[in-house]
Amino acid sequence: MKCFMSNYKVNWTWTCSDSKFDEFRNDPSFVALVRLARITNGLRFCQGAVYASRKDFNPEGRRQRSNGFLMTCGLLFEGFKILDDAESHLKQYTTFNNFFVPLISHKRVKELLGSDLRKTRNKIVFHYDRSVVTASLSSIKRPEYRFVAGLDDTAGSTFYELADEIVVNYLIDGGDTSLNYSARLQRFVSDVTYVSTEFLSAADKLIVEALEKMGWTEVERPNS
Repeated sequence: MKCFMSNYKVNWTWTCSDSKFDEFRNDPSFVALVRLARITNGLRFCQGAVYASRKDFNPEGRRQRSNGFLMTCGLLFEGFKILDDAESHLKQYTTFNNFFVPLISHKRVKELLGSDLRKTRNKIVFHYDRSVVTASLSSIKRPEYRFVAGLDDTAGSTFYELADEIVVNYLIDGGDTSLNYSARLQRFVSDVTYVSTEFLSAADKLIVEALEKMGWTEVERPNS
């Protein structure tokens, strides 16, 4: 660990002493904060994968964007579950009431949590449900079906394209029938992108407020 930390460069950090940290070991409010930070890390991981591959239209890039987005859906559902479960500990913070409460009560967020995000979390991302595949196979329509694609003979460039198309079709095919498939997909992606961005922004604000209130110290370490 010492060797690893010697190469770990940061420009700023929030820290506390070992004796101060003892205060948090059995603090349910701190447990709630750690859970929120964990889901934020997960969402940022997905965000990074999607962003890094945004201009890559080869199979590997499409694989990264597809799975980064699907994982975002599942993690968002988990994130809102944490907010609900830990509300009694988080509502003490102004940022929870100013930013998370309006997001939680938003009509479209409620729709997503009650349907598409729930299905993604329960049947597609964290569990690979047989019923998703069988249901989607009965309705999916494409001019051509590509099971797998790659740019070269390396495993890293491989994208099992049809597998992801089948689960996305499962999510989108049962949506608003007043819109065509492409419009429904575009709306879903746009809505999830917006909600995840708002969630992350609110989480960052709340975590900083909580650290300040709990007595952590912000330390700036300018580049040498």
